[in-house]
Amino acid sequence: PTATGTFNYSIPLTGGCGSVNATGTITVTAVNTVSAASSTPTQCISTALTTSITHTTIGATGIGSATGLPTGVSAAFTSNTITISGTPAATGTFNYSIPLTGGCGSVSATGTITVPAANTATAASSNPTLCISTALTTSITHTTTGATGIGSATGLPAGVSATFANNTITISGTPTASGTFNYSIPLTGGCGNVNATGTITVTPANIAGTASSNPSLQVNTPLTNITIATTGATGISNDAVSGAGGLPAGVSATWAGNTINISGTPSASGIFSYSIPLTGGCGTVNATGTITVCSVLNTAGTASTSPTLVVNSALTPITISTTGATGIGTATGLPAGVTAAFASNTITISGSPSATGAFNYSIPLTGGCGTVNATGTITVIPACPIGKDTIWDIDNNSYKFVAIGTQCWTKENLRVRKYNDGTSILFDKTSGNTTFQGLDYGAHFIYEHDSTPITGNLAIYGYLYNWYAAKGIASPNSTTYKNICPSGWHIPTDSDWNKLVKFLDSGADTITHSANIVGGMLKSTLLWVAPNTGATNSSEFSALPGGFRGSGFQNIDATTFFWSSTDNAGTTRNRYLRSTGANMERNTDQKWRGGSLRCLKD
Repeated sequence: PTATGTFNYSIPLTGGCGSVNATGTITVTAVNTVSAASSTPTQCISTALTTSITHTTIGATGIGSATGLPTGVSAAFTSNTITISGTPAATGTFNYSIPLTGGCGSVSATGTITVPAANTATAASSNPTLCISTALTTSITHTTTGATGIGSATGLPAGVSATFANNTITISGTPTASGTFNYSIPLTGGCGNVNATGTITVTPANIAGTASSNPSLQVNTPLTNITIATTGATGISNDAVSGAGGLPAGVSATWAGNTINISGTPSASGIFSYSIPLTGGCGTVNATGTITVCSVLNTAGTASTSPTLVVNSALTPITISTTGATGIGTATGLPAGVTAAFASNTITISGSPSATGAFNYSIPLTGGCGTVNATGTITVIPACPIGKDTIWDIDNNSYKFVAIGTQCWTKENLRVRKYNDGTSILFDKTSGNTTFQGLDYGAHFIYEHDSTPITGNLAIYGYLYNWYAAKGIASPNSTTYKNICPSGWHIPTDSDWNKLVKFLDSGADTITHSANIVGGMLKSTLLWVAPNTGATNSSEFSALPGGFRGSGFQNIDATTFFWSSTDNAGTTRNRYLRSTGANMERNTDQKWRGGSLRCLKD
C-alpha cells in the first residue's frame, strides 16, 4: 500500500448464479517519525528545567521507557508530543533516548541535557601575616569545582593579584600597603554565585621618629625625659635596663603606647650616642640620639653694655664672659652690620649697625654642657640729617630737629601753606564756626583772639591745621593722600606717638590717659602759663602752648594738641599737653578741629 488509512474493500463475483461480493478490511498505518529536541539545555543541578524539552511525533501512540535522562527528569507523551521536564539531581552530560510505541517502525526521540556541577571554592590555603614590601613566600590557593574562571578580585592589598588555572585560584605578589585585607574573588562559569574569600594581614615597616631632644646636662642631674615615637614595633630591646644601647649609666629606655621614653640621672660624663633596637613589627630599625653629660654647665654672663647708638656708627664692642662652652652658634637678632665672635671664653660683639630699631639678640653657646644663650639689647636710632641741624619745607620755612630714641622729630610746629607737591592748602580766616566745621579736606588757621589777628602767634606757634590737612586730603572726597611734611618726613601715626611715649617712659600706658611723666619731658619750660607741671624739656622736643581751634580759638599758653595721621572709625587720634599736667593724653577728636603738627623722619 502507498497510502495510509482503513480500507474496507468489496469484490463482485461474475458468472454462476447470484450477485455475490467478496468483502474485507485492510488497515494501512503511517510510519512513525519524531522531531529533534526543542532544546539541548545546560542546566544547573537541583534547578528545575526552565523550559520543558519537547519532541513532536507522527504515527506513534505513546512512548516506552526513556533511558539516559538525569535523575529527577522524566518524559511524558500526549497529543503526539513528548515533554521532558523535572529537576536534575545528578551532574554530567546526559544523552537520552525515548522509544516511540504504536505506529509503524522502531523510532526513538533523542537529545542531550548537560548538568554541570555547582561551583565550590575551598578555604584559602593560608591566611598569612607578612611585612609590607615583602613578597608572599608561598602563594595562597583556593581549589574550585564547577567554575571556568574568576571575576575581579576585591579587597586584595595593592601589589597582590589573583589568577585562575586548572580549577585553582592562585594569589601572589608583594603588598605595598599595610592593614588587614579581607578579600573576595567571584567564580565565573559553572553554577551558583560563589566567592573565594580569605584574609591577608600586612604589617607596616618599623619606624622610629626623631628624639624629642638631644640634651646637654650636668652629671648627676636628672634628665628631662626624651621621647621617641615609633610605629610598627611592639617593644624595644633591653627595656628599662640602665645604660643599655649606649645610654649613660643611670639612664634607661622603656616602651609603651608606641613611644620610647628615656629617663634617669646620668652618673657618668661624656657624649653618649645611643641606639635602641625596636622589636616586633617589620624591619631592623633602631631609635637613635645623643645625650651629652658634662661636669661643668655652660654659662653666659651679662652683656658689658646695652648701648644706644646712631645708625651706621661704629659700636663700642660688647663683651660677654662664658664658661664651659667651646664656641658659639649663629647669632639671631643682631642688627645688620654687627657680628659676634668667640675667643678665650669671651663673646665679642662689634660692627656698625646699618638698620634702626631695638635689637634683642641671642647667641647660642656650643660645646660644653647645657642649652645656654648669651643675650642683650642694642638700640640703633635713625640718623637725623648729617652735617646740618635744619630742614626746609616747600615754602622755605626752616625747622630744627632732634633724635628721641630711634626717631627723629622736628622741634618746631609746622608753618607750611602747601603740600610738598606744591598744592595749596585752604586758608580759613573766618571768625565763625560753620565754614570750617563743614570742610572735608585740608585747611589751616592762625590762632586769633576775638577775630583780631595776633601776627606773632604764627612765628611762635605755627599754623593750626584740621586733620584733613594732616592726612593730606587736598580736595573734597579725595582718596589720594599728599604729604604736608618736607620730603623724607611724615606726619606721625598713632603708633609713632606711642613709640615716642614708650621710649621716654617705658611704664607709660599708651591706651588710656593714665598719668605719666612724658608730657613734662616734651614741654618747653618757656611760654607755658603756670604751673607748667613737670616741664623739663629733657627730650628737647620743645612743645609750646599753641592752643587749638574748636568751637572757637582756645587755650593759647595753656594747652596744645598734636594730630596723628591715624583715622579711628570716623574720629582721629591726637596727643594733648596741658600746663596743669605732666602727662601726655591720647585722645580722639573731630576732624574739623584745629591742632598743631610735628613731622617725623621716615
